[in-house]
Amino acid sequence: MMDEKNLLDLFQIALQPINERLSGIEKRLGTLEHGQQEIEKRLGTLEHGQREIEKRLNTLEHGQQEIEKRLNTLEHGQQEIEKRLDTLEHGQQEIKNTLQLVKEQTACASELQSPIGDVQKQVDDLALDLKILKRAITNQ
Repeated sequence: MMDEKNLLDLFQIALQPINERLSGIEKRLGTLEHGQQEIEKRLGTLEHGQREIEKRLNTLEHGQQEIEKRLNTLEHGQQEIEKRLDTLEHGQQEIKNTLQLVKEQTACASELQSPIGDVQKQVDDLALDLKILKRAITNQ
């Protein structure tokens, strides 16, 4: 029996370094498993963050589309304003032309008015002379 006991003791002594190594391996495996769990948590957090970023990007893209629509509306409005300005400028030019014509006609009328005024004065003078002559003839 002693031999068995000695053999068992020797076997246990021989197994002790193997058991220590196995225990170390198990600890390392536990650490690796814990690390893997942490990595999986971080990955879940990253995936959640990615989904949030995608939502924000979609919101930004929608906002960009709305801005582009508004810009198109503004550009259309600007084109309409430019058309109206062209119409106003054309109308203004017509008014300037009409004004120039009125100025010219006024100048001509003014030039004609002076001789007409002289003729009118002469007619008035003649009418007065005629009255005086009538009185003179009537009084004789």
